[in-house]
Amino acid sequence: MPSRRRAVRRRGHDAVQGLVDVAVQRLRADGVQVIGMDALKQRKRVADQAALTAAQRSANLRGALELKPHAEVAGRSIVLVDDVVTTGASLAEAGRVLRAAGADLLGAATVAATPRRHPLMRTPAPTRTPHG
Repeated sequence: MPSRRRAVRRRGHDAVQGLVDVAVQRLRADGVQVIGMDALKQRKRVADQAALTAAQRSANLRGALELKPHAEVAGRSIVLVDDVVTTGASLAEAGRVLRAAGADLLGAATVAATPRRHPLMRTPAPTRTPHG
């Protein structure tokens, strides 16, 4: 997933690219033939997603990514990499662009996922017993 240039400048590094670099290094050490590919770029500005619902995030990101001019993804097996998945809207948009370009999208790898806000998905609070 491409990071916004402003976010990279603010952090002083590209966290997602760092994840890709480490994954590629470790896979190659295990004998897996793999390359890291920076294939996507931001096509348009999007609104800050922090307060948006899943549906709003999806609409916000629609058409926001495009393939870089010299990225050759057709016929390649690809795993998307992102740092955090919240609703999956960013990964879905990236997957749409890559599939449209002929890539075989195997899945996505992330470091973390935010908890769902749906009441049925919440972890119940621990209950106390009279003795503890």
